[in-house]
Amino acid sequence: MFYLNNERVKLVHLNIRTEKHGEDDVRAVDLKFERVGSSAILDEILPGIRPALYRGGHAGEQVDAFNGELTTLAFPDLEMPLKISGEWPGYVASIVTGFDEDDALVLTGEFKKSRVEAVAGGSAKHEFTLSTYPEDHDIAKLAAALGHEVELTLAPPAPRASNDTEGGEDLEAA
Repeated sequence: MFYLNNERVKLVHLNIRTEKHGEDDVRAVDLKFERVGSSAILDEILPGIRPALYRGGHAGEQVDAFNGELTTLAFPDLEMPLKISGEWPGYVASIVTGFDEDDALVLTGEFKKSRVEAVAGGSAKHEFTLSTYPEDHDIAKLAAALGHEVELTLAPPAPRASNDTEGGEDLEAA
């Protein structure tokens, strides 16, 4: 399952909306994050995809000793970003918006809208959304962090007991 541990990511979009939960109006927030790094992040999201999107350098092409020489796009005409289908509820996010790690926002939400982009030269970009229901004072902290890097820990839900066969998708796909 996909997870992040104290990763520096950029909060690129904040969407505040109202949902109906029965008769009640509930404030909901979609947080869109972006991280850029070596192409190795692709395998964190979809194990085995990196060698499918990159090929080793040939004579006269750029090579990258840090990433196992996979820097040349195997299919440069493939339209990016690639969308990863699925929505995975129950993720717990710890978001440090400032310098004080003890002041982290802890939110439970749904991990979704994951997209990856392989970039020529051996780097990659990952965008994803977390939908959650924060308190008003937490929304203010998130709004202040918009457009800036935050430190994000994103933990998947605890595995269900093996005798639980009701509902839900297989979360191993994340």
